[in-house]
Amino acid sequence: MRSFLAALLILLGALLTIPSSLAFWEQRVLMDEERFVQLARDILGQEAVQERLAHRIGDEAQRLAAEEGEQLDPQGVSDAALKVARELPGSELGDTLFRTVHRLLVRLLRADVVEYDTLVLETKPLIERVNADLGYQIDVARIEALQGQGLVIVREDDLPSSFKIARRLDAAATYIALAPLLPFALALLVAPNRPRALAFVGLALLLVAALRLVLLEVVVEKLLTDAAVLDPEAKEAAFGVYDALAWSYERYDLYLLVAGAVLVVLGLVLGRVLRRAPAAAPTPTPTAPA
Repeated sequence: MRSFLAALLILLGALLTIPSSLAFWEQRVLMDEERFVQLARDILGQEAVQERLAHRIGDEAQRLAAEEGEQLDPQGVSDAALKVARELPGSELGDTLFRTVHRLLVRLLRADVVEYDTLVLETKPLIERVNADLGYQIDVARIEALQGQGLVIVREDDLPSSFKIARRLDAAATYIALAPLLPFALALLVAPNRPRALAFVGLALLLVAALRLVLLEVVVEKLLTDAAVLDPEAKEAAFGVYDALAWSYERYDLYLLVAGAVLVVLGLVLGRVLRRAPAAAPTPTPTAPA
């Protein structure tokens, strides 16, 4: 009976690592400004993402110029836009834009009163940089009209439902992240063979982490990118974004794999040591003198 209960607790702990790793990632990456900025740099460092961003800001620069009756050289605009996009991840401008997005994200998740708005990476300063490289100055009023517009990160229609879930996750993140520890500790407490239970805890961590890695790399990637991409030309950029996000999450599964392997080895070693330990010699019973 104790073995069965311990097995159930180990299974429960392994399943709880799924929301636990998500909560841990949310706290360590999304809510940490420096890690969020680094993640944004990784995403904007993807060649396909840079090309898509360059296409967007190049089109916008040409449209604004056309409204003023000017015709820009398409190749010149394309080259200038791609140059700006490639320099963005390591630039002061990029750092400012990424931190602005992060502050908005934190406000949406943690403010007492939330006014939903679309999360965007603003293209206004990027278009200004393109125009500066081309030596052409668009009317200031037209540039200012771009304030708040840009590359959509999360659509406005998705925000109410998505952020209600995210706010609940953020509020209870610490408890969710630590949740697997309780069933694992109880399993070790009730198990008749604790070294073997420790090895099974490690094995459960290995299996769940490996399964999650396979799902993220094979199943979820295809589902999310196919659902998110309305424009087939943006598909490569969507895969680039997903790869950067997935890797920032998957590294914690790699830590779980290492931890699981360590626990398996530790449990096996402890079990072998305990089996080899000599039984304590019986205490001699004193006899009364004849």
